[in-house]
Amino acid sequence: MLRENILNKITCRKSLKPFSIYLAVLLFILGNSFNSFSQQIYISPGAYFVMRGQAFLAVNNASLKNDGNFIPDSGTVKFTGNADTGIAFIAGTNLSSINNFLITKSAYGLALKSDIAIKDTLRISQGILYSNGHLTLKSDANKTATLVALPVDGSGIATAYVTGAVSIERYIKARRAWLMLSAPVKNSGAISTIKQAWQEGVSSGNPNAGYGIQIIGGTTANGYDTGPTSNASLKIYDNATNTFKALPAIPGTNAAISNYNGYFAFVWGNRSTDLFNSAAAATPTTLRIKGEIKAGDQVVPVNAFNHTVLGNPYPSAIDFGLLTRNNVRNAFYAWDPMLAGSYGLGGYVTVSWNGSSYDVTANASNITQCIPSGSAVMIQSADSATAGSITIKESAKTFCNGQGPFARFGLKEQVSTLLYESNADGSRALIDAVLTTYADDYTNQKDEYDVTKIGAKYIGLQRGNNVFAIERRKTITASDTIFLNLNGLSIRNYQLNLVLTNMEFVGLQAILKDSYSASLNNKPLNMNDSNAIEFQVTSNAASYATNRFSIVFMPLGALPVTFTSLQALKVTNGIAIKWAVENELNIKEYVLEKSINGTTFYPINTLPAKAINGAGAVYDYLDKEVVKANNFYRVRSLSSNGIIANSRIVKVYIAESSKDLVVFPNPIEGNIINLQINNQPDGVYNFNLISASGQKVYSNKVQVSNSTNILLYLNRALPVGIYQLEITSPQYAKLAHKIIIQ
Repeated sequence: MLRENILNKITCRKSLKPFSIYLAVLLFILGNSFNSFSQQIYISPGAYFVMRGQAFLAVNNASLKNDGNFIPDSGTVKFTGNADTGIAFIAGTNLSSINNFLITKSAYGLALKSDIAIKDTLRISQGILYSNGHLTLKSDANKTATLVALPVDGSGIATAYVTGAVSIERYIKARRAWLMLSAPVKNSGAISTIKQAWQEGVSSGNPNAGYGIQIIGGTTANGYDTGPTSNASLKIYDNATNTFKALPAIPGTNAAISNYNGYFAFVWGNRSTDLFNSAAAATPTTLRIKGEIKAGDQVVPVNAFNHTVLGNPYPSAIDFGLLTRNNVRNAFYAWDPMLAGSYGLGGYVTVSWNGSSYDVTANASNITQCIPSGSAVMIQSADSATAGSITIKESAKTFCNGQGPFARFGLKEQVSTLLYESNADGSRALIDAVLTTYADDYTNQKDEYDVTKIGAKYIGLQRGNNVFAIERRKTITASDTIFLNLNGLSIRNYQLNLVLTNMEFVGLQAILKDSYSASLNNKPLNMNDSNAIEFQVTSNAASYATNRFSIVFMPLGALPVTFTSLQALKVTNGIAIKWAVENELNIKEYVLEKSINGTTFYPINTLPAKAINGAGAVYDYLDKEVVKANNFYRVRSLSSNGIIANSRIVKVYIAESSKDLVVFPNPIEGNIINLQINNQPDGVYNFNLISASGQKVYSNKVQVSNSTNILLYLNRALPVGIYQLEITSPQYAKLAHKIIIQ
């Protein structure tokens, strides 16, 4: 049971006698079991007032002056009073650091006359706190001070608040990356410039250890630091181009920091970092802004088109789900500096309402629907056509700090796709992620629940002309497909981690389709677990094709056929192709396809399946239309329910050809004749296509060298039939070949 230590007046003085000093220290240590109420506290030089554990000190209708050692530790200090006592004050010569600070002054308030730092919470339920420039809201690696929701009237105007300048801190962990930052101060009063705030008031040097950042991209006359490059390290959003652009060079960082809702800032570490040493380790830093705190409702206009930067206006985390939206999507994009992204400098994470809770694409910083103090995010109008607005109220303040796991309720079927860069040492770095969810209350058309990608699209969800970060679809059915969109990958190793959740009871099987690698193609996926898929991007364009990967859902028991072997061998009269399969169930036919570049394939033969009810089978074909170059082959199977599977690709190189002219395929497909001329002189060749009635239906001239592979594009569709392709060489020698159009 708590005991109350009630004192009308406390005076701590340093005695000249050793025993008195010891006694004074003991008398004014308040422990966990004490609630102490006092009208006046004065701590004289050399004296101590210590609060341990969860001690609570209430100063009623009085003031506190500290000229000694006031150590609130993790306790709480509360100032109370009524209209009769006027304005109380905190004064003294020494800085005091208070964990939790409560103010309940019914009419007047509390004035600060010496520096006070709040480490955890500042709560003003009644009255006014006159900061007089002495208040600091601290931030470190463990916590960031929060100004708890202020009381407001029916118009959203705060009835209790802080007046005067406040120093607001934001701790940033060691990471060389971009950050999206906000400036939570009013555009009035004693406004800090960017230089005064984030550069600690200087353009060179490190006046305050552990604080500030260096900002480059302009001249020192305009506030910038000197750096190894002229590239801007501080940017603002330009709605016209839908990109972040450099801060205007003039006045540069001498501009008021409250001029913009948010900033895109590159952080190397605090101002001690040597920018000219690329190997310098990143360091943690603390940014601080001094200005008047915003209180009450804050209305932010939202652009009709593209995006809008939404900066958190309060020195407190806010819950996006508690904001009032007018034609604004219930989703936002947060920048995660811990993602690998472009050059390992971070990437966007999408947070979106799914109808009952918020979904968050995979990230490395435990991002939730909470936007931390000092942070900014990107939002959009709901219809992407008309302007909107968003209202941030005091009631949206929260203690979640934008970190920690997000408890989701009512989980639906979903597929989370994570893309990692794989390093030679076996380590991996997450660079991007997308999410697909399924439920009866969604539609398969684009609507308010679907969220498009923003920024670097390493991986997206392709649906028609849209590329989504989060796509929400109707409850999954057979043949439903997730079309992955790859973009901007470099030549290296990667990993796709396909995490399927709550999918084991949908009565379907998920199959990974890979148009490049036969070893990955038709890979069944675990329906309620993660599936790690290692893949390579090479110089072959097919390896980084945007549509290389997809996930197809099919009925259980309808797994695609397995190709156990595919061989292609040069024989006397052509190339012999043989393939073997297992699990041949419900297969309709096989299509043998050929290519001369390994990327673009065309069919050369179709064979019906042997229909042997799940057993194995062997097929073969002789290709007589070989080319003097590489001949690539693959086999495509087609099941009776439309499921397609590809074999791996094999190649046969033919160094010489006895034929002067080869046309492939023949019959031709579409309006393209693909041919190769062998053993003929270089120069300009004339091509004429003659119908069976003797009419010239096509004519063209082509420069030929080194037995060139040639594509002739017919200018119109021709009737089905047999045609004669006549070719005249530079020496007027003639070649002819029969062409079949079907």
